[in-house]
Formats: sequence, C-alpha cells, structure tokens
Amino acid sequence: MLEPEECIGIEATDYLIEQGFIAWAESEYEGPDDIITDGEINFDDTHPQFSELMEQLAEHSVTVIVFTRDEESIRFGWSSGEIRSISENFPKDILEHLNKLLDAYNLQFESVDESS
Repeated sequence: MLEPEECIGIEATDYLIEQGFIAWAESEYEGPDDIITDGEINFDDTHPQFSELMEQLAEHSVTVIVFTRDEESIRFGWSSGEIRSISENFPKDILEHLNKLLDAYNLQFESVDESS
C-alpha cells in the first residue's frame, strides 16, 4: 500500500492531516488523447485495439498522492515528492509551511560527493 509518509515524509503528512486534509493514492494519465472517449479513458475490452490502449495507459500513467479538504487539494508525484498541482484556493500559509517541511525532508536525501 502506498503511504503518503513515504512520498513527502512524516512531518509534512502529519501537518496536512492535522489541518484536516485526507490523503489517498491514485493514477493519473498523462499520455495522448487517443485513448479517451467522451472525456473518459476507454476501458471497453471489446474495442479492437484494447490491448494497445491498455499498454499505452500503463506506459503514460503516474502515481500521485492527493490531499483534499473541502474544495482545496494538492497532488504530489509519488516517485519525486514534488508538487504536481494545487487548487487555486489552497491556503497560502499552509503551502508556505508545507514547502519548508518538504525542503527539510528532501535535504535528508541529498547526495554528497565523497570522492574528493
């Protein structure tokens, strides 16, 4: 199971939850529109190109961690922990504090060249 703590760290996750946000993981499609019919991804297994469409879906999908509270939301790329999107009404003070927590978390993983 994908836990948000593994993506953005315990401190940032706890902070958002304390602010009333709930989190879950989902897949986001970022590929060409040719597998989309009427605004939805075509999962019709009777489609003549179903196998190719499913392969394209898998190839162009990314996992994101989504935090929402009422109409406010923020999405993080699972593998990078970077903010992928944020709602226009997301509170600026929460975002500022969250960015500080994310910066501190990312510093833990910064590589150091020890060859010198």
